[in-house]
Amino acid sequence: MGKSVKAKPNARRRLVEGKDPEVGIGMPPDLIKAVEAWAENQGASKSGAVRHLVERGLQAWIEERG
Repeated sequence: MGKSVKAKPNARRRLVEGKDPEVGIGMPPDLIKAVEAWAENQGASKSGAVRHLVERGLQAWIEERG
């Protein structure tokens, strides 16, 4: 039997200047499908669609509050 190779521990992710930090979110499958459909219709990536839809939702919330 050969010698085992030890895996390197995952390095902590560092932010790259000029890049937005990543945020992971959990969504039910039907919501993911709806976001993907919206993204395809808009010619956007899934991450771009999520960003845009969150911005729209927050803007609507801000406007509701007056």
